[in-house]
Amino acid sequence: MVHVTDDPETVPKEHRSSVKEALHENKLDKSVAKVKETWKQTDSKKNLIGIGFAVLVIALLAYKLALYTKPKLQERRRAKQLRALELSGIDNMNAIEYTNYIGKLLAHRGFKVVSPEGDLNLGIDLIIEKDKNKYAVQLKQQSSQFSKPVVNDIDREKHRYGCNRAMIITNNHFTEDATELAKAKGCVLVDRDTLAVWIRNFERKRG
Repeated sequence: MVHVTDDPETVPKEHRSSVKEALHENKLDKSVAKVKETWKQTDSKKNLIGIGFAVLVIALLAYKLALYTKPKLQERRRAKQLRALELSGIDNMNAIEYTNYIGKLLAHRGFKVVSPEGDLNLGIDLIIEKDKNKYAVQLKQQSSQFSKPVVNDIDREKHRYGCNRAMIITNNHFTEDATELAKAKGCVLVDRDTLAVWIRNFERKRG
């Protein structure tokens, strides 16, 4: 039989050697508090894991939304740019109108026209300068794409006018081989899409 007392004097002498000291109340309180703290830390870790998972899910959803909306925004932007190109009537301009209008676009973009079309030949329509570079420019209007011979031609003729760069501006597009050759020779190609951006920026500022 076990007897519990808080007064050691009440224990018979013959049994005092077998007395075991029970935990004091404050030791018990500390043990309970430690257990509670352990559970609290465990709950905090669970909360952090939950928050981290929620953040990850939100980030993934945002990424998917961006993937979906970016092409739509690009498509709308391109439609506005091409609309500006159509409104300019650039496809229906004669050679003089086309040259004058392109000259205004170039001036808007910070280029200085050195020589107008009437002073040139050899397939060069304009001489322009910007950032210490001198460009020989060809202006093209046609309904088909341009291939690499046009790049070769202007690259060969640019030196006759002391130009270190060449530029071709068209209301159409360039073939893949023309684009690759232009990159190799440092020739600037301005196709229909780029021209649409130029026109939209120019008309927006002017309006």
